[in-house]
Order: sequence, then C-alpha cells, then structure tokens
Amino acid sequence: VSLAAEIGTAHAKVIAAQHLLAFDVANVEIARRNLNLVHDLHEAGEASQLDVNRATIDMQTGRSTVVFSTRELEQQQLALLESMGWPDHDTRWRAVDQALPVPIGDERSLLRLAAIQRLDLTVAEQHIRRQLAGLSLAGTRRLPKVDFTLGWQQNFNGRDAVVPGAMISIPILDNGGPAIAKAAAQLEQARLTWIDMANRIAYEVRVNMSRWKQAAQQLRITQEGIVPAANAAVVQNQAAYNAGVTTLVVLLRAQEELIKAEQSLVRHQLSEAVSLVELRRAVGGTFERLPAETLAIEHPRKGDAS
Repeated sequence: VSLAAEIGTAHAKVIAAQHLLAFDVANVEIARRNLNLVHDLHEAGEASQLDVNRATIDMQTGRSTVVFSTRELEQQQLALLESMGWPDHDTRWRAVDQALPVPIGDERSLLRLAAIQRLDLTVAEQHIRRQLAGLSLAGTRRLPKVDFTLGWQQNFNGRDAVVPGAMISIPILDNGGPAIAKAAAQLEQARLTWIDMANRIAYEVRVNMSRWKQAAQQLRITQEGIVPAANAAVVQNQAAYNAGVTTLVVLLRAQEELIKAEQSLVRHQLSEAVSLVELRRAVGGTFERLPAETLAIEHPRKGDAS
C-alpha cells in the first residue's frame, strides 16, 4: 500500500512537472516577443532604456525558470524510477496522465472501510487476541469488538473504552493471581496500542478527506472560472490587436496571465492527485472493499490457551 502510494505521488509530480515546463517555455517565448517589441519602440524613441532593461530581465528570468523546470522534471522522473525499482533507466520519456479513482460514500463509510482494510489495525487486533489467549479464557473469552465512532466519550471503569475515533470491548478478569495480573497488564497495553492506532487511522482518513475536498474545490474554481476567463481575455485582446485598437504589449500581457492561470491549474491538479493518493493509502489502498479472502491473514497460534 505504501509503495503504491509512493509511486502514485511520484507519477503525479512527473505529470505536473511536464506541464509546468511546457508553460515556462511558452512564457519565455512571450518574454522574447515582448523584448523585441520594446527594443523596436526604444529605437523609435517611444520607449526608454529602463523599459528595455525590464524586458531583458523578464526574458532572462524566464530562461532561468526553464532551466529550473527542466531539471525539476528530470529529478521527478528519477524519483519515480527509483520508487519503481528502476533507478538506472534513462529519462528520455514522458509520463501519461490518467484519472485516479475517487472515493465513494461519505466520511463515515471511509472510516468503516479503513477499519476493515488497514492491515496494521488487523495485526494490532490479532495481538489482543493472543493476549486474551494468554489469560486462559478459552471458555469464556469474548473476541474484541471493533468499531469506529466520531464521538468523544471516555469510560474506563467498565469493560468498554470509547475514545475519539475508535471503540473496543474486551473482557476483564482479575482473581488476584500474579500471572493473571501480568497477562492482564499485557492485554491492557495491547488494548491501548490498538486504540491509539485506531485513533491515528481515523485522523488520517478525516484529514486527508478534508485535504482532498479542499484541493478538488480549488481545482474546480480554477478550471471552471479562472482559466476560461483568462482565455477569453486573450481571445478578446487578439481580436482587438488584429483590429488595430490595442497594442501587442497588452496582448502579450493577457497571454502571460493565461499561462499563470494554467500553471495554477496544474498545481491544483497535483494537489488533488497527491491528497487523493494519501486518502487511498489511509483507507487501506483502495476505495473498493476487498474480498474477504484478500484480507485474510494467517496468524501463528502461539500462546493459545490450553
């Protein structure tokens, strides 16, 4: 699960780096056209040397950004190759974008899914079972009851312990014997470990769900509002320039704003992809409930009660 998340994140970063490099190259071309225009205006006495200097700075800054973006793409490719176990492969390739699966259901359904599919939680539960076996309660033992809750209640006087995000019920037996006391203490430690892990998993699911919603909403605003508006401004300024009612400088500035909007769109797409990968990791690697046979784990029967 962790490896799949690592590869998914690295792949999303490569996709974003490819798009950002393309936008930076386009921005340099705009800066070059602007520099040529300002230089011609300066020769005609309609622009100052300061204007030329500013345009030159924009041009050189753009070139520097392209160098950075080129190496950034290469480094992201190397990171992806390393995650895939192919670190010596060349970087003369392009990653193909693909849609990531989105979660189905609300927050509570994802919490239930995590309770079923998180293998670390299953291992902790099996540890409790082994500790229960150590108490020699084979005839009266109740298996731990596992559930998630979003409430905030605590009750350690009885047999139930309900905490933010998780609940576990276990039998308690204490007849005053040292062996029972020791085993009970080990059981309590295992119980607290399970609760701590369940709480952490609940937090991971909820916070990554929130981050994904945040990124998705920002992406939607940029995709449906900002980029179309910037593109419309370019179209209008292009028509005005063709009609001779505006200058090339205004058109170039509008094109720069469109590129900035598209760069922002790419960054939001990356943010959404990364948060989606992390949410999928938090629920156990998939948003679809796995078959029972896939989730089954063979556990040694050491310490079983006789």
